[in-house]
Amino acid sequence: MSTFVHNKIPAFLCMIITTVLFAVNASAQSMDTAYVPFKVNVDATAKAYLNGAKEAEKFIRAGNYRDTLRIISEGPTLASSAKASRPVIMHSSRGKISLELSRQLYKNADIALYSLNGKQILHSKATSISHPNVVMGVYLLSVKGINGNTFTTRLIHSGGGMNINVAFANENSSSTSLMEKPIPGNWTIIVSAEGYNDTSYAFTPETGNNPEQNITLRQAVPGFEPEMLGLVPGATIAELRFTWYSDEGSANNKTFVQIFDANGSLVKEAEGISGKASTGKLYHKAAITDLTPNTQYKYSVSNNGTDWSNKYNYKTPKSAAFKFAATGDQHQISAPRVITIEGSSYTITDNAIEMWGQTLGKIATHNVDFIAGVGDQVDSAKVEKGYTNFFAPPQMKNIPYAAAMGNHDIDSIFFCHFNLPNHTARNALFDFSGGKTVINGNYWYLYNNVLFVVLNTAFFYPNDLPGAQSSIERFDAVFTSAKAANIGKYDWIIVQHHESTRSVGSHAEDKEVLLNKEAGFETLMDKHGADIVLAGHDHVYVRTKPMKGGKAATDGKGAIYITLTAAASPKFYPIVTKLDDKSIMEKTLQNNRRGFAIFDVNGTSISFKAYDAERDVIVDSLSLSK
Repeated sequence: MSTFVHNKIPAFLCMIITTVLFAVNASAQSMDTAYVPFKVNVDATAKAYLNGAKEAEKFIRAGNYRDTLRIISEGPTLASSAKASRPVIMHSSRGKISLELSRQLYKNADIALYSLNGKQILHSKATSISHPNVVMGVYLLSVKGINGNTFTTRLIHSGGGMNINVAFANENSSSTSLMEKPIPGNWTIIVSAEGYNDTSYAFTPETGNNPEQNITLRQAVPGFEPEMLGLVPGATIAELRFTWYSDEGSANNKTFVQIFDANGSLVKEAEGISGKASTGKLYHKAAITDLTPNTQYKYSVSNNGTDWSNKYNYKTPKSAAFKFAATGDQHQISAPRVITIEGSSYTITDNAIEMWGQTLGKIATHNVDFIAGVGDQVDSAKVEKGYTNFFAPPQMKNIPYAAAMGNHDIDSIFFCHFNLPNHTARNALFDFSGGKTVINGNYWYLYNNVLFVVLNTAFFYPNDLPGAQSSIERFDAVFTSAKAANIGKYDWIIVQHHESTRSVGSHAEDKEVLLNKEAGFETLMDKHGADIVLAGHDHVYVRTKPMKGGKAATDGKGAIYITLTAAASPKFYPIVTKLDDKSIMEKTLQNNRRGFAIFDVNGTSISFKAYDAERDVIVDSLSLSK
């Protein structure tokens, strides 16, 4: 049997009461229901927690609405004899309804049952009424007393006979039939709305109608918007790295990050580093570790430990299967411009800023865990406005980006914007005051069972073979250290770099690319067992067959070289016919449209799809397994 207790409720408000049903302690035998009406000054969500676990949730509309959170408890409740009786108490069970009315308020009451379209089904003057067959549905039961007292409630009827019995209560009685019964347990109510501070308080729901919760949420003090805020994958999925800028000055010379759970409770705080970036600017870098897989978090950053940014969402990947995007050649500029395509008099509008936002928006629809970059994030390495536009899309605050350095990125500013994990020579990168630029850009990170190795093939422009060989030696050292640190932890090796050695565009014949190939870049991929080698640079799409020893592997086992077309730049270069060697190339495409790729990793299987970002169609796909 359920017990409903209602206070005086204006009839026009009762017409818009809505409820949501939740069960508590499902293994118990009896059932009791508590109704908790709310009025909130803004659209909000009310949640009821029992011993820390959410049991009920209801969206509450702002204004003159009275939305009701309904809590059902299956289990014993506690009778209370200390409270005074309510004006109306209703007992309901399988079409049998008992009303106990306050004689003082409801003498000679008018009782009626209505369908939701307003048709009167039953009517009586404070006496019992019945009907042998009321069809299944939702009805409104109304009791109108003297002096305008009104009680209205919704009834769900399963069909068949309905009997409404009316009695007047002895208001001086201490009978527990007129008392509310608390639902046991430690209950908490949390009312929250985007942009407002949560309201949280202890609450004891009672069977029947509970007092109206009139809540006023206060607008949260807006946090600041960090300048060029970006995320980078950590050494493993348990780590997340942060980078942002601020104006130079003693008020901004500290670095802090806070991370919260999905309910907004602080999980941990970490302190990072800051330093001189470009003129008048400081960079800030921090990292949070020990994150739990497949968990929704929020984070906020601070330049001084007092003033905090807005909170942004981040969800950690699962500890097994995951998904990432690959993209590059965004070539973010300061502002739209008219450019001439290389080797011709043809001019176009450079709309890379707009296109990067569109491409990133489409990538986000695939629910990727991070983005693997292949270089040329900006068009002019020393122009900060390019980075401003690169980090401008809102998705960059939620999706980590693992950047490779491209030839258009060559400057120490690159390292101010990307907080790279396991980065070699990272202690000598930011000596702007001395006018010294130290470039490295080789690093690695482990993402579940995939070891990503990121190589800087853009900076070192060798003039001869010995110069190229020194680059290969550095790359070899990165591979060796990455593999030694992760023995037995990975099934796949994926390489990110910029200047593709297996493209069909004109850059494939550039001197430094040919020298790196001659010095053993691809031999190095064979030596360390790279499975996929991602690159860019030529603004054309290429996928080779599995390769080994500079040729297509006869056993189908070897490194697959994928050259990605531009993700945002409008510049595209034609295919050089002599480079399109069909004995090696599995797929080549120049459609003069932007693109990206999506990789699904599930243990020893990887599925891959390349997308035309402008038409949102798949242009290539592949499945690999081990």
